Amino acid sequence: MSRRQIAHHGPRSVGAMLTRWAGGMRHPSALAALALVVAAAAAGGVSQGGTPGAEHATLFAGPGPGSFLVLEGSSNVHPFECRTTTLTLALARDPAAPMPAGAAGLDSLIRDSGVRGLELEIPVASLHSEKKGLDKNMYRAMKTDSFPAIGFHMTRYALAPRDAAGDTLAVSAEGLLTVAGRTRPVTLAAILVRAAQGLWLEGSHGLRMTDYGIRPPTMMLGALRVADPVTVRYRLLLTPGGAAAGGHREITDPKEERQ
Repeated sequence: MSRRQIAHHGPRSVGAMLTRWAGGMRHPSALAALALVVAAAAAGGVSQGGTPGAEHATLFAGPGPGSFLVLEGSSNVHPFECRTTTLTLALARDPAAPMPAGAAGLDSLIRDSGVRGLELEIPVASLHSEKKGLDKNMYRAMKTDSFPAIGFHMTRYALAPRDAAGDTLAVSAEGLLTVAGRTRPVTLAAILVRAAQGLWLEGSHGLRMTDYGIRPPTMMLGALRVADPVTVRYRLLLTPGGAAAGGHREITDPKEERQ
């Protein structure tokens, strides 16, 4: 769901849209790894995704300051990375669960299985490298005019504690990743860490551009050729009320260190 669509429909209508999303993938939506956030729906154990058709309430949960996502790749000349701090994240909350009022409340909601789904979106045009020519070719290869966003819709997840205190959880999430109009099932792995500001989600996921019908870009009449494999690396801070009714927040400090 785009920022404009969320602002137009309002929180109540957005909640209805998320209910429909729980049963299937919407076109187009968000970037794989990010959606792992919802995987934290129960502490130190195994949890399943939301029930299709169940009623949900919309909760926008960040991402907060310091969040970023990077697309890393290589070419026959040099490695490259494209970074974005423009992310949209919407959680489907069990309406019977209380609305979180602070970081501790969000942590309790997630650990008490109060999250029923997640829809995540990244605008392709927000990904930037240090090479404008590379960006231009990447946008063309990803068919940005027709498919302006990359999306992830979570369908199933499992958790396991990584430390005795339960502050760090290993996350495994299954879902549908849509890139350039093509949708494929993926399984993602990440960690979720408690922090004073909220919950940090960190991980990476490898994929091939050709799996999504994308021809790896070339430049300088083919002298520079981008390799097919790429890695999505992310570090996201979940914060309660991380966005207003518009459901969108742009992060301005991607290098901020975790406190």
